[in-house]
Amino acid sequence: MDKLAASLKRVRVLTRMLLKNTPVIDLNSPRRQRRLASRLTGRPGLETGKKPNRWGMIILYVFLFGYLAFISAAMGFVSGRALSQAGQAQLLPEVLTTASAMLALVFGFFYVISVFYHSDDLTTLLYLPFQSTEIMIGKFAVTLIYEYVMNAAFLLPAFIAGGIGAGFGVHYYVLVLLAQFFMPVAPLAVMTFLVVLLMRFAPFAKNKDRFNTISSIVILVLVLAGSMFFSLNSQNSSANSITGGVDLSGLANSKLNRALYVFPGLPLLVKSLAETRVWPALGYFVLFVLLSLLTLAAMLLLGQGFYISGLTAMNQGGRRRRLSRSHLGRALKPRTTLISLMGLDWKQTVRTPAFLMNCVLGTLIVPIVFLISGLAGLVGGLGQSFSFSWLAQAGHYLAQGSLLRDGRDQEEAFVLGIVIIAVNGVLAFLSSINGMAPSALSREGQNAYYMKLLPTSYNRQILAKWINATLVTLLPALLLLLAAAVLLQLPPYLSLYGILVMLCWSGLSSSAGILLDLHRPRLTWDNETQAVKNNLGVLLANLLIILLAGIGVGLQLLLFLGLHLPALWLLLAGVLYLLLANVLLGWLLRRQTPRLLRQLEF
Repeated sequence: MDKLAASLKRVRVLTRMLLKNTPVIDLNSPRRQRRLASRLTGRPGLETGKKPNRWGMIILYVFLFGYLAFISAAMGFVSGRALSQAGQAQLLPEVLTTASAMLALVFGFFYVISVFYHSDDLTTLLYLPFQSTEIMIGKFAVTLIYEYVMNAAFLLPAFIAGGIGAGFGVHYYVLVLLAQFFMPVAPLAVMTFLVVLLMRFAPFAKNKDRFNTISSIVILVLVLAGSMFFSLNSQNSSANSITGGVDLSGLANSKLNRALYVFPGLPLLVKSLAETRVWPALGYFVLFVLLSLLTLAAMLLLGQGFYISGLTAMNQGGRRRRLSRSHLGRALKPRTTLISLMGLDWKQTVRTPAFLMNCVLGTLIVPIVFLISGLAGLVGGLGQSFSFSWLAQAGHYLAQGSLLRDGRDQEEAFVLGIVIIAVNGVLAFLSSINGMAPSALSREGQNAYYMKLLPTSYNRQILAKWINATLVTLLPALLLLLAAAVLLQLPPYLSLYGILVMLCWSGLSSSAGILLDLHRPRLTWDNETQAVKNNLGVLLANLLIILLAGIGVGLQLLLFLGLHLPALWLLLAGVLYLLLANVLLGWLLRRQTPRLLRQLEF
């Protein structure tokens, strides 16, 4: 017992230390972090001379958490009410529990990789008097706390509001609150064991950057494939239930049960939450908790040996690649200053998995999701009668509207005006998802002082980052516009309008993001993900673009619905507004860049 108590004490101390090093919500002062990093490493920290606003960050986090919780609660209440009216209220716990398992798998994969293997404290922990099991428990506890935060924001409001909409009893809410502590345990334990095995035996797992890149792309492709599959099935099931009166309970139960039985205990949790009697529900819940704890114990017992050996395999060096004469010739070929700076920034972004996922692939994937969701909805809604000729008819209908007619006389012109305003809003949203520009300086980290040593101006260095960020934002949206133009057979002037608007929004989002990052750079971080994910400038830049988009769309609505002007004025007003905003922000960025970069002290 004394050994067990001592081991539990060491686990508690280790967990507290790990949480302090990698907090779930970082509210510490950037100045304090730089001072601490300077003392630990002996290197001077980069100072910007700005006082952080701790209360402002707290208010922002509370607002974001409340916003996500409101959306989750609204969706849960509507779903619970609809299922209750259809006599299938028992499907609500099944669907939400499956969503919790999927959330634990997808986010748990990245959390386990980051916390268990790619954390900077591993070299210190291996020399401290901790056993491998204790290190795994401490790491698992930190990962589990991350999952608790995700569930509290995305799923707990849906569980509670869905129960209210479905009219469940009081014991349902008590069990839901208790289940939040055990629901992610089994899926996360299964994912942890799979990752431990993968890191031990996969050849490419020894290279941190290569493994992160490959695994992230694979997970992303699987998520997209699963999303499209479930979208098509849900659309077909809805159509069948409406046209043929098909009962959805058998189909949903069979598919969801097969997914839930992969994780021990989750089917028992579903039975517990769907049970209307108190004591049977409590009995199912106790069995669920026991199975979850047994799954965790099995993971620790089977994975402790593979974990340490996997860490050792990661630290082994790889084989060096010999460069050919032609490759050396291409590498040493002289280039212009701007092209060299763009290549330097691009290589740094692509070779770092966290930057590649959050700044490049995260921006590329959104238009693909739009396209897949739209086609899946059309295929599922129209069924076998779907044909691309239907899209051509929609494009032909849009082409009937004249730019010189107003919405009071012609229905086609009215539809055309609404489409013009909608195109502006959608493209503004696509440009707001730009993580590359708001982290342009933060991605440099402690190496930002090299910007003062390069034999070129600050404005040219920032221009290179601006061009890369603009291209990353522009290209996927242009592909989406091209697909829309081909499928809908849009008139040339509408396609040209979309291209001009996307060019303006991409440049505007890059200017706003870089300007905000220059004012509040996060240059002290111990994990590359923190430069993007924990960077407040990324969120502020997105909000600024959404605000500017609201002003632009509001102006077009005023001209169209208030003054009843023809669609030609909507085109000209939208483009003119974006051009003026680009000129203003570009001028401001050019003037502020030298002053802000000179403030960086070393």
